[in-house]
Amino acid sequence: MTTGKTLALCLAGGTIVAASQLAWSQTDPSLGTETPQEPTATESPALSDVATIPVDPPTDPADSADERRRPANRAIEEVIVTSERREANLQEVPLSVSAFSGDALEARGVVDTKSLGKITPGLQFTSQLGYLFPYIRGIGSDAFVPAVDPAVVTYLDGVYLLSGQGIALAFGGIQRVEVLKGPQGTLFGRNAVGGAISVYTKQPGDVWEGSISQELSNFDGRRTKAFTAGPVTDWFGIAADLNIGTNDNQYTDLYYEVPRNRDYSGRVTLAFKALDDLDINLNYLGSYLVGAGSTIQKNIYPSPLAQSLGITPQEDNYTAEQDFPADGGGRQWVVYGSGNYRAEPFDTKLTLSTQKVFADRQALDYDGSRLPLVSATAHSKGQIDEAKSVELQFLSNDSSWGHEHFQWVLGGFYFDETGGYDPVTLAAAPNLLLALSSGALTPGLTIPTGLTDLIGRLDGLGLLGTNTGGVQLPLYGMLNTQSRSAFSQATWFINEVFNLTVGARYQDEERKVFDSRSTVRLPDGTSQTLLPLIPGQWDDERRTKNFSPKATLSAQTDGILYYAGWGKAFKGGTFNTVNVYTPPSYVKPQEVTSYELGIKSEFPKYGLRLNAAAFYNDIRDPQVLYVSVLTGGAVVLENAQKARTKGFELEGSLLPLMDLDPGLVLTGNLTYVDARYTEFTNGSGYNPNLLYLSASNLDFAGNRIPRTAKWTGSFGFVQTIEAGNSGEIELAADATYNSGFYWNAQNTPFVKEDAYTLIDARLSYLYRPWNVRVTAFGSNLTDERYHEAQFQTDFGDTVTLAYPRQYGLRVGLTF
Repeated sequence: MTTGKTLALCLAGGTIVAASQLAWSQTDPSLGTETPQEPTATESPALSDVATIPVDPPTDPADSADERRRPANRAIEEVIVTSERREANLQEVPLSVSAFSGDALEARGVVDTKSLGKITPGLQFTSQLGYLFPYIRGIGSDAFVPAVDPAVVTYLDGVYLLSGQGIALAFGGIQRVEVLKGPQGTLFGRNAVGGAISVYTKQPGDVWEGSISQELSNFDGRRTKAFTAGPVTDWFGIAADLNIGTNDNQYTDLYYEVPRNRDYSGRVTLAFKALDDLDINLNYLGSYLVGAGSTIQKNIYPSPLAQSLGITPQEDNYTAEQDFPADGGGRQWVVYGSGNYRAEPFDTKLTLSTQKVFADRQALDYDGSRLPLVSATAHSKGQIDEAKSVELQFLSNDSSWGHEHFQWVLGGFYFDETGGYDPVTLAAAPNLLLALSSGALTPGLTIPTGLTDLIGRLDGLGLLGTNTGGVQLPLYGMLNTQSRSAFSQATWFINEVFNLTVGARYQDEERKVFDSRSTVRLPDGTSQTLLPLIPGQWDDERRTKNFSPKATLSAQTDGILYYAGWGKAFKGGTFNTVNVYTPPSYVKPQEVTSYELGIKSEFPKYGLRLNAAAFYNDIRDPQVLYVSVLTGGAVVLENAQKARTKGFELEGSLLPLMDLDPGLVLTGNLTYVDARYTEFTNGSGYNPNLLYLSASNLDFAGNRIPRTAKWTGSFGFVQTIEAGNSGEIELAADATYNSGFYWNAQNTPFVKEDAYTLIDARLSYLYRPWNVRVTAFGSNLTDERYHEAQFQTDFGDTVTLAYPRQYGLRVGLTF
């Protein structure tokens, strides 16, 4: 089910003063995140010089100060990263990380979260029923329930966001976005086994700034964004942004009108400089989403079970044939604040947050057909997730003992989350249940005993007669998580060439499943508990402890950085809380041990930047999803024994004509990932003959990890051309390639995405005297057919196509 988790992250505006190593500066308190990355140093332990990519400045002396700061091309802005208040070029950070400013993202056509994967090596997005799933280097999570944590974590201004809604951001005023690739367990903490995506909003500065834009596009799309920030007094500033968007769904339906997609979001930041050495920030983010999204599904490969019920294959096009209206809607709010105190002999940072996500209305046609067989709904906050967090950090500074040779951070983190279904309601057709219990369907079909007993109880209640509304089964299940951790990391500046970083994190986490029960709605509107027979019998709890160490050795010489890293990270264990006739089962934590070799190089003379990394991840107890209502659960996780991912990635940019055409920039990236299960003898899947859950364990060893392509890559260019003394033309285009992937661990041949290539382009004109930019844009210009979502159920393979060709016009003003 969905909880409004597909709100797009609108990445627009801003310049980068970024901290890909998770850091802060005295002048920008927003630079904190849940935990800082490792410190870095260049040739001198007391880092003061920052290397940048040289770009040609404007030659007209009459240009304004803002114009003199503007590079020849927005795609190659200076990228300054800050690690624990020490500025460093992104190229000096011994970690595989991509960082982008708002301007650079706009220049490269990244206007929402999913398109971030087009320019970030190793990052791939898919979705399901409203959830957005990031995978990095073959590690991710595709479970669309609140009880399951992500494997790639998301932070907003240093605040750890909740599971599936970790990407649920839709606002302007973005300062920068950072993608850290590979396990980040020591400093980013819980669940960062695949990596981390950090989003930083623009904070109030010394002068007022702002932007406003209006966008029109096909599918009757409209979007308005506004942002402003600045000082109110010398000790108080404010920032605010608003984002409103609406468009038609890519699908139409033969039987009902598909609702329009609408999203609204806003943010307010209050910044106080209480003392010269004390900064306090208070923030509020609210968002609201309405629309069918990927809850519209088409059953293109009905199972034999479905065919025996009269379901026929549907054509894979944009005309749906669902009998049950798909819809979704959810709300999210996050209140968070931070305090930064700079003193001797160390700095102190405190971050507090409280957040909540809940569904207003959700509706899914589970069988994806025109027949009224099975549906799922959650209304009136039926799906909910809320959390509170506290983090305290102590960071070394220039007054700390031994700061010439060491840089360190100590901290603690507390997290309390409660989420689940209260309830989600499954509706099943009486004729389906009667046919299952009588054995009148596919010959040889084995009906689980639990399902037979459940159908017998429903029949005894008189619900399988002429109940045209279907049998309503409200399912309840809530999960509470309390996590406590302590972490530390230090960097030793060995000499002018070598640095050594070591760190560790200890975590103690307790999870409790409660109020887990299966009920049935009676004709008079009341509900009766079916299972468990004894109240509270399905309640359970588990406590886990883990230790996540890491070590990185780096060497920098002649402008080239070499690094080698090793580390561990854990993804929390959980319970399968949504159950029809089976008790909640426990899913063990997932452990990842990573090894990485990397190089970062820059050749200013030739305008070339080239980074490369090779990686190997050993995965123990990987958490794997399968979907089946008729076998006792709905969305179920299980543990494989072992898996591994290995590969390499390249990322670079080039100014091919630095003297003749400094406004031309070429960009590209290429990633190879071989992600497979090496031991998986207890897999749950579907019998290839009956397409029904097998009673015996299946061996998936050697199968590819789902939602992970072997090859991904992109190539693009951004050309900036001066248009007289007052204007600028920007022309850009990108090609993104995906070699294809399986959607399930069973690697079912027809549950597979074929290779596809997407072509995007943009053309804009900037009128400098007014700071007005007009942009014409297009995405998927070749109208490629590929899927946004796909999964296999008891009734077959249901799919959701991504949007076809999109195009539009945007007008924006900055000040």
